[in-house]
Amino acid sequence: MIDDHVFGPVTTQLATVSRMLTDFDSLRDICETASEQARVVMAGVFAGVVLGFQLDEREVLATAPSADPSLPDSVLIRIASAGIDHNAVVVVDDTEHPPSRWTQLASSAAQHGIGGLRAYPVRYGSIAVGALVVGTAQPWLARPGAPDPVGRRDPMAGQILADLIAGAVRLTADDAAGERWAESIRSQAAVTAEVEQAAGVIAQRHALTITAAVDVLDGTARRMRSTTADIARKVLSGSTLDAIVSGAAER
Repeated sequence: MIDDHVFGPVTTQLATVSRMLTDFDSLRDICETASEQARVVMAGVFAGVVLGFQLDEREVLATAPSADPSLPDSVLIRIASAGIDHNAVVVVDDTEHPPSRWTQLASSAAQHGIGGLRAYPVRYGSIAVGALVVGTAQPWLARPGAPDPVGRRDPMAGQILADLIAGAVRLTADDAAGERWAESIRSQAAVTAEVEQAAGVIAQRHALTITAAVDVLDGTARRMRSTTADIARKVLSGSTLDAIVSGAAER
């Protein structure tokens, strides 16, 4: 249960956004309201919405800082992109002690006074086309032995708000835009299948779990300044990771 004395009635915050779906002027209006409600519900100091399927299409539609700190758009897009590209919630409870895969994201956020963060994917169908990012001043969860000044945060409210934004995306898509989204979804589904197949090959070659194999593909892509999909295609064509890396070094 949520301490409503700290957060305000969570259901009221969510209802504010859901009511807007019946009558709103623009997608930006929904995103601005959802950002503000997410910041309030999560006791955050910052929230924002980024939409865009392709990296070069992504833009910040709304932000809701309570005051300083405020994340620059470039940092916000980088955090949101992690949630979009992985189609999963990005969880960094403490930016000073982040999971290894999110070290760079956490460092960028920490430089702007963010102690903990989440990025909730906004999905069109089953494909992530945006993300709702929430940052807190202190670690998301209290460090051992430290008092928790804000109580508990609702683990579902952020994703519910992201899903409400997704509803607005669907409602505002005209026929042409809807077809573009559909084509993007089909394309992304094909890419996802290639990455999963390549992860299976890597997992078998190196006795890894599928999750660890995906991390290897992601890490190789970052080092080579390429995409995970491109590395996956090379693996599926028969190349080993060592050959891919050495081939790039020789060029």
